Amino acid sequence: MVDDALRGDLANVSDAEKGAALVGYLSSGQGAIGNTVSDKLNECISVLDFGARPNNALDPVSVWLSGTEPRFASFADLQAAYPHVTSLTQSVNWAAFQAAANYFNQRGGYGEIIIPAGRNGYLYHLDDEVVIHVSGVTVRGTGGKIITRFPNTSQKAFFRFESPVAPGEWSEVNAVPALSNIFNEGRRTLTTAVATALQPGDQVEILSSNYFSGIAGQSGYAIKPKGEHSVIQSVSGNTVILSEYLKDTYVIGDGETLRIRKVTRITDCAIVGLKGKGSGVTPEHQTQNAYGVRFFYANYVDRFSVCDNDGEGFSRFFGQANNCLNVIGHNNKMHGWNLTLEGDRPAGTVWFTGINLSGCESVSIRGNTATNMRRPCDMDSAMEAGVGYTMPTRSITIEGNTSVRCQNVIGGHFAVDITIIGNTGVGCVHGIGSRGYNVTIIGNTVGRVYGTVIGVGQAPDDMTYTESPTAGRVTIIGNRGSGANGVSVSAQFDSMLIKDNTFSDIYEYAVGFHSKVIRNALITGNVFTSNANVPNAQLGFAQYNPFSEATREIRGLVIADNVFNGFPKAVIISGCAKSSPAEDVIIERNHFNDTVNQDIELGTSQAGVGGWFGRNVRITRNYLSKSVFSSGIGINRVASDNSLRFALEPRLEENIARRDNDNDITLAGFIQATTIGFANATYPRGARLRASNPAAGGVIEQVCVMAGTVGALAATTGSISSGSNQLTLNNQALSIGNHISIAGAGASGGILNTRVLAAAGSDVTVANNASTSVTDAEVSFIAPVFKSAGTLET
Repeated sequence: MVDDALRGDLANVSDAEKGAALVGYLSSGQGAIGNTVSDKLNECISVLDFGARPNNALDPVSVWLSGTEPRFASFADLQAAYPHVTSLTQSVNWAAFQAAANYFNQRGGYGEIIIPAGRNGYLYHLDDEVVIHVSGVTVRGTGGKIITRFPNTSQKAFFRFESPVAPGEWSEVNAVPALSNIFNEGRRTLTTAVATALQPGDQVEILSSNYFSGIAGQSGYAIKPKGEHSVIQSVSGNTVILSEYLKDTYVIGDGETLRIRKVTRITDCAIVGLKGKGSGVTPEHQTQNAYGVRFFYANYVDRFSVCDNDGEGFSRFFGQANNCLNVIGHNNKMHGWNLTLEGDRPAGTVWFTGINLSGCESVSIRGNTATNMRRPCDMDSAMEAGVGYTMPTRSITIEGNTSVRCQNVIGGHFAVDITIIGNTGVGCVHGIGSRGYNVTIIGNTVGRVYGTVIGVGQAPDDMTYTESPTAGRVTIIGNRGSGANGVSVSAQFDSMLIKDNTFSDIYEYAVGFHSKVIRNALITGNVFTSNANVPNAQLGFAQYNPFSEATREIRGLVIADNVFNGFPKAVIISGCAKSSPAEDVIIERNHFNDTVNQDIELGTSQAGVGGWFGRNVRITRNYLSKSVFSSGIGINRVASDNSLRFALEPRLEENIARRDNDNDITLAGFIQATTIGFANATYPRGARLRASNPAAGGVIEQVCVMAGTVGALAATTGSISSGSNQLTLNNQALSIGNHISIAGAGASGGILNTRVLAAAGSDVTVANNASTSVTDAEVSFIAPVFKSAGTLET
């Protein structure tokens, strides 16, 4: 006998208590729990179940009240089914997508929203964002593609994942008396100003008003914002004990305040396999005017994944993510639109951002591809509006990503503990940049860029703040690239290792330190090659002053075992302020090949801009090889104002200079001259000339027993007064350190033998005062004297 009533109930599609809700389901296998088919199917729902239309059109919900297949008799009936709809002009697809999201919003989350492919590849047009505020929801594309039709500056996203509970009120932490107002890294106990409403188990944010290190009033270039996420373990009155140790150190009361507040997060959300397009099909929706359109927006989410998606034309593709924990962004494809070019490179007006993180912690960004974008990966801090407090993005791994024709290969700042490893850039304007704290950059390959291959700090040259920002520990190992600059450091750091990198086609500097403080820097095992086709190619390594005053401190700078190819000047170290001279500067075992001007230069001849050196400055066992040789090692001992720049003579030992078709020259002993080289150069006492290919019976080497300068001065005369060391020449023929004789200026009108201490054009300062006044007297080099040391047997 047929039960017509049951048959009707099973076929019912309008009553959720009938249809599949009347059919049981039991999975095979031991321990399986029975369920209804309805509950099983509802673990995963489709936007098509709620009326979505992948038809390449932005249909308003008014079509549900008219047309060939009206669904509702009135707007009231429509709102009964879609209570989130407030206007007949809102789109069918937004109503359907939000209804699918609301299914999980209302039942407490946990399930999947499927976006199937449209017939013939048709797209879903969407004019407003879909909000999800519960845990455990995954949006999964199974071939469907969405296109935004948002207003141009809407600041909206396809999907917004956000906790429904706003953060709690801030509680201030007390500045306790004496010295205990310092909350050190590794501490767990905080004391609030008044009794707190925080409870054990509460998730909290801890933020400091002094949210960066060392730049008063310059928040735009902060390096280390201070703040962190934590969980309350226990509370007693106004004493709060955290379940984790503090990650930062806070000094309360000395211009810094510390605040703590409760936050609520949703968990375990994801966007997987979705295809999206951040523009409409009409000119008014072109993405160059659609700043703010995002693929997704996430705020206060724990365990958030964005994987295997394909997005095109969003101002922010897979972002923005604010104050999220445990974020994963893997294997996504991100594409820009309408890219403006300057010649053959992307223009600076491209604003597309890929993965955008603010105030997040524990982030993994792997295997993504970005094309025609400004910043494929952007790390920032989350600012508390109107308060001036900010939460850093912390613990980030960016690995195995590819950037093609982008403004930056990897761009980001204001983050803590960053690892950038194994990424590739092709045809980009700039390479890898980070204003972060504790940065590790390993094994990346950056094809030809027009700017800097790797930048740390990146503060602009016109900043005049008192303290440089700090980058903490910086490690740059095994990277390859070419561009205007290799490594540019514009931040103070605690330690820096630049090792085993290869940078080619450099036409400004291979490594440039613009920092006011340099500590514990080791540059070793690198190969730097200048661009031979750029005549103004400048420097291999440069430490100099980009600000209005000199570098204040160098304490530990080692440049060892590197290769410098073809730089006009290979290593320049300008030194420090007089009150804190540079110390522990070591340059050893480097190879300098085809340096046009000078291999190593210490100090500056400029007055009042630094250049002072203290103890333990040494240049040892370097190899200087070139076809063109001006001077090898230069020591600017005296500035133009006659200030003595070196407290102790730098130690110069066993450096070898070689010119094509010439003998090696080994330079030993303490330096007693300014320049050392071949023709028209100065040799100190103790310099050794070693034959590179001695013959039987020939001399093995010669040793300089009297310092002097090789060469001849053509038609050079000078004038000097008795009792003065200021010599005026008829030309500009002399350099600092040259050994010269001045006819008639010695005692009783004899020759004055002396050495050049400073030279500014034709005005020269010599080491000895004249005994006799002379005018237009002949000036000549004093030749060095060498003695043979050993011969080979015949």
